[in-house]
Amino acid sequence: MSVGLVYLRPKQITCTRVSGNGTVAARTAWQRIEAWLQRNAISGLVITRYGLEFGPAMTESYHGNSYIACVEIDGIRKLPPLDDCPFDRLPGGAFARSRFVGPCAEISAAFASIQSHLAGTNHYAADRSRPLITIFLDPPDFSAPTTVKTDLLIPVATQSRNAA
Repeated sequence: MSVGLVYLRPKQITCTRVSGNGTVAARTAWQRIEAWLQRNAISGLVITRYGLEFGPAMTESYHGNSYIACVEIDGIRKLPPLDDCPFDRLPGGAFARSRFVGPCAEISAAFASIQSHLAGTNHYAADRSRPLITIFLDPPDFSAPTTVKTDLLIPVATQSRNAA
């Protein structure tokens, strides 16, 4: 597995949060986003889609307490906000990044592998104050065995900062 460090700049997004565990929350969030994109006739304008995970995802599994599906809206004309979520900013900062190609159902194992890799380093540790981010380079499809290309990002901080 190849893991590199990247810096993600904050971006203007709109998003929807769905509470709950598992792919059901993620699937529901993406259905809401896709329906909103269709209603506003901008589906073709959105290039990148982001999934954010908070809660136990940082220590146990990929699917934590809630899932947030987001689309970047920088440069897109004025839009009405998504029904249940206002416009927001994607959290930026330093992240460990790994490219994953496979079904969405295997993203959990891929995040665990990245976290294991980080645990073996002396310089960086997961920054638990920020979410895990999945950057979908292909539209997310939660019906197996679809192969989706994604970048998986785990927020990192230096060991000395994270220990404080």
